[in-house]
Amino acid sequence: MANQVLLGSALLTRENPNLEQLRSFVTSKGGVTEAALNILQPQLPNLIEKALNAALNRLNELKP
Repeated sequence: MANQVLLGSALLTRENPNLEQLRSFVTSKGGVTEAALNILQPQLPNLIEKALNAALNRLNELKP
């Protein structure tokens, strides 16, 4: 199921790269998605940066 969600999301962003607009299609005012996003949004950019840096560091460690 997770694979299909990610695949579907990727295909949608190819058709409409406006992520804010796509998010608005699935986020109801006062709904569960909005509640989750209110928690994630302030922290997400920092978490993504940390995750990418960790992956890059590990990649560099694995290089011969």
